[in-house]
Amino acid sequence: MPQRKSISLETWEKKLPGMLESMSFCKSPHDFATERLALLKRTGRYAPLNANAECRAEPKDGSVCLAKPYSSWLDPKTGATGSFAFDPAVGEDDGSSLVARGVSSGCFIMSSDAVVPGKIYLVGFSAKGDIVGGGVEWKRDGKWDFSIPGVSVPMSAPDANGWRHGLVAIQIPENANGFGLQLRVMQAPGERSWFDNVFYCRADLATGGDSE
Repeated sequence: MPQRKSISLETWEKKLPGMLESMSFCKSPHDFATERLALLKRTGRYAPLNANAECRAEPKDGSVCLAKPYSSWLDPKTGATGSFAFDPAVGEDDGSSLVARGVSSGCFIMSSDAVVPGKIYLVGFSAKGDIVGGGVEWKRDGKWDFSIPGVSVPMSAPDANGWRHGLVAIQIPENANGFGLQLRVMQAPGERSWFDNVFYCRADLATGGDSE
């Protein structure tokens, strides 16, 4: 009986471009994001799509108020206590970050620009202090759509300087064209949380080349 010829993954990738990327993403969005981000940085193709990924305060009038793409939300059910701002004195690597002070329940929000349904993006941030975590919720034409299940962002253990790192790959649903990265906190009075290096970027390789 004649045997069926096997087809290599490389052949399938030529026939169905993007297949290997999709398989890797589906297997583990976090592992895919970790490997792809390292590749993008190693090859000089890492390019955050959001403004102010470094979380620097706007240098005007000494203000530390939030500015696009960042905003915040306080949960009125818990009394809407606490504050959100830039901290010009604390940062992971450049001495500036976002800071939440005494927020009983709430979050920073980093809002994306228009994104392409079906495409894969990497989303990440660094965090330090009293932290709940991060998650992605979807938007349609600038409005939240909580009918689409959100995505939690896995976080690492603290590094030597106390910073934890959140990173995940997301695939934009067909009925969404934007998202908000929510950096969530739940604090007691006097507690603080810092967030830095908040970003999202395309996961595909800008030059169109194959993965290494």
